[in-house]
Amino acid sequence: MIAVRAPGRVNLIGDHTDYNEGFVLPLAIDLETVVRARPGDDAEIRLHSETDGWRPYAAAVAGVLAERGRTAVGIEGTLSSSVPVGAGLSSSAALEVSLALALCAAAGFELPPLELALACQEAELVATGVDLLASSTPGATRVTVRLGVPVVHRFAPAGRTGDLI
Repeated sequence: MIAVRAPGRVNLIGDHTDYNEGFVLPLAIDLETVVRARPGDDAEIRLHSETDGWRPYAAAVAGVLAERGRTAVGIEGTLSSSVPVGAGLSSSAALEVSLALALCAAAGFELPPLELALACQEAELVATGVDLLASSTPGATRVTVRLGVPVVHRFAPAGRTGDLI
């Protein structure tokens, strides 16, 4: 049986400065997301959960880990979270990290901690289409796909308005 957890977090200092090259001091809190599972018989992720909205994140995490060499091994089990969604406590990050740890354990796949964190950050972009780094880069252009429709974002230099096409 695989049992993994990832805590929520709060920024003691630095809300929204981390993706603007500023200083940040995040602290783990006692709220957590927990995955208890066993390796599945196929590549499917089957989790019972009272938490809504986890499936796009699971698909994104599995896809990003596959790009990094993880064998497609599914999991079957439960997902629970005490991290409230939308409260600024990094509920999606806790979800992604706990899913990534469970999927890696099921496949006998390991990534160094920093690489795992970067994979989860990429999965957040895939799952939500929100790219915080691009929005802080003057003159950058980013194309995202939402519901099958490409959306081009152009980010203007400071003091100018960006375009959404």
